[in-house]
Order: sequence, then structure tokens, then C-alpha cells
Amino acid sequence: ELEKLRCICQSHENSQMFAHCERSNTIMLWRWMGATKPNQPVVAAIASFKLPAYWQVYQMCFLPANPARPGEHVLAILGRMHDCNWLAISVYTVSRGRIALNTIKNVYLNLLDEALQNEGASISHFKLSHSGRTLILAGNRLLRLYSVGLAATGMVELDDLDPQQDCEAHILGRDPHGTVTAVCALPMDPDSRSPGFLDWIWLGVSSGDMFGILLEESNGTISVATSSGRFRRNTHSQGVPIQAIVAVHEPLEGDPRSLHHSLTMRKPMMNPNAVLSISADGKLLHSERRSHQWQPVAEWQVPLSLEALRCGFAARCSALIPQVLLLADEGRQCLIAYDQRQPVNSGMSMCSFV
Repeated sequence: ELEKLRCICQSHENSQMFAHCERSNTIMLWRWMGATKPNQPVVAAIASFKLPAYWQVYQMCFLPANPARPGEHVLAILGRMHDCNWLAISVYTVSRGRIALNTIKNVYLNLLDEALQNEGASISHFKLSHSGRTLILAGNRLLRLYSVGLAATGMVELDDLDPQQDCEAHILGRDPHGTVTAVCALPMDPDSRSPGFLDWIWLGVSSGDMFGILLEESNGTISVATSSGRFRRNTHSQGVPIQAIVAVHEPLEGDPRSLHHSLTMRKPMMNPNAVLSISADGKLLHSERRSHQWQPVAEWQVPLSLEALRCGFAARCSALIPQVLLLADEGRQCLIAYDQRQPVNSGMSMCSFV
């Protein structure tokens, strides 16, 4: 029987691979198998291990494994030891019957920051960029980017990405209480991509601003491109936090196999030139990249409760019908399917969580 979970993550490379952390600090890796017959197990345990009791886990993320070592999984665990004033990312290599700690990357915070002293560290994002080459850590007064690579030993390692380009100071320094509240990693458009461009990362912050970070690679080194910066055409209200930034999926082409295969086995293709952003006042802004410039193209109100807008919600575009936005409203305890082609109540359907 499972205990209550602290966190759960899904593999970037294999959508059927998951890991979770229980309250007892037990880490379990498992594969979703699905079931075609009654009483058939739907999951298969891969490995499990337990962290020391003095270690507090915040988030986890799968990292790309060494392709020369099939059967291995690499898991990054973000946490801290009790009574420590810094965070740490522990990178483990996991396979059946073998658990190995690769490295520990300390994350030092500004302990003199008033917001951190009053509110503590709050993590809003700990995931890979779309290419899988960069790990993004963001939250309350926190924004760090790490390149993911292989050491000479074949172990996965993390390196600070372009420390001279201090994104944290540039983005969060504009607001004394600035917090990264939303992150969305997009692919680069293959038709217009310049050599070396890897990823585009959208950031939404508590001030209502949005920022775009362009990652590029040169001579094996990943850095932040100089064309990164604030989205000046953003029409969200100043002072109203950006609560979610959502990627738009490309329509799935016809597949002779089943709908189940399309949903579970195929990786949805993200549109590199479109994004949706939702602020705490319920405003949804649809932005697109046209002629290499991002610009707003439409906006409307989303049908979320005041409690959900204030305390948070989950949002995702449908992989089958990209025009449908799926919303989880904690305040009303319901799921909402919202058709952007009909941004009125006639284009909305709801169902309860229970």
C-alpha cells in the first residue's frame, strides 16, 4: 500500500516511466503498463531506495540517461538537509539491483533576501527544457539553469549554465519580491532555427511580466542568447501574477493504429510558435511568433473560480484537439474542457473530481 506522496515525475524520454517519493522518503521507479485483462497489473516496479530521514525532498526530475548504458535511469532529486540554509540537487543512476549517487549540486540562496526570510523557499518548476539539455529550477526568488551532460566517466553531470549571464538577477531583480510563478519550455522551429539554437523558455513572474530565454550551443557549451529578454508586447496587467503558461500542441496526423496508441505511445508535438498565458485575474493571452517576433493575437477570460485563480490551478492543451484547453479547478473540485474557438459558456464542459 502506498503512503502519501511528496512528489511525482514522468520521464522526458519515456512517457510510461515514472518515479515518486513517499512521505517516508522512499523513492520508487515504476513503469505504466496498462491492462487489457481483468486483474492484470497496470504498473511494474523497476527499483526503489530510501533517502535518510534528515533529507527533505521537494521535487524530482528524470535526466537523459547515458545511451551506452541501456536499462539505466538517471533521477535528479531536489531537497535539503534539515537545518541547512541551502538546497541541493542529488543525481542518482538507477537500474535493477543497483543505485549509485553520481553527484550533488548545491544551490545557494540569498539568505539576506527579505522575501526568502519571510516566506522560505518555494519551488514552482524543476524540469528539463524541451531538448533535454538544460535543467530549469525556478521558484520564490529563485531561477537557476543547469546544462546536462556526460562526464568522462560516463556519469551524468550538471554544470551552471553561463554564469556570466545572470538571468536570476536580471529577471527577479526588477521586483523586490519577484517570484517565478510559471515556466513553459518550447522547441525551436526547425524551419527557422539558426545553427546552435536549442530551446525557447517562457517565464511568468509575480509582477505580471513575461520573459523569453533563448538557449544556444557553441563549441559544446550551452549559454543564454543575447536576444533573450522581457516580452514587451505582453498585455497582462502589471502587478497581477502569471499563474500558468501553456504550450499548444500540433494537431495529430492520421494514424492507422488505435486512439489509445496516439494518447499513450506518441509524444505530442508542441507548436514552437504559439503559447497561452493565464494571469491571476483570469485573463488568457494567446501569443504567437510571427516574423521572428512574439506578439499577442487574442485574449479572453477563462472560466475558473476565484479560489483557483488565487491559490493556483492546472492547465494543459489537449493533445488530440489543440484548440481545447483543459483546466483543473481546485476551488470547484472539477475539470473544465474549454474550447477556445467558442470563448463563451457554450464552448465549455465540466465534470467533478469525485
